[in-house]
Amino acid sequence: MAFKNVLQIDPKDAESRFQMAEALSKQGKIEAAFKEYSSVVAGNENHVMARVRVGQLLLLNRMVDDAEKMAGEALAKEPNNVEAWFCWPACNRPRIITTAPSLRSSGR
Repeated sequence: MAFKNVLQIDPKDAESRFQMAEALSKQGKIEAAFKEYSSVVAGNENHVMARVRVGQLLLLNRMVDDAEKMAGEALAKEPNNVEAWFCWPACNRPRIITTAPSLRSSGR
């Protein structure tokens, strides 16, 4: 876990903090991961995947409005981010179907 060493030197390093959160999540330490992801979001407005991960965890906890906000912020920065589209709450399904980028038009 080299990112732990980086965080000791620079606690604000967003990418190392994000990687720490990913590792915590894989270990099943979801609350600790959420804290780290949230820290990345608070300190780096351009870190899209941290927003996606926070949104996913919020959605799993049925905090749909907050999850929608995180997904919306992620999609505003990266409109074709597939994970952000999957994070978008089910209550917006009709809007997703009409606004999601078409796979057919992208040649996939």
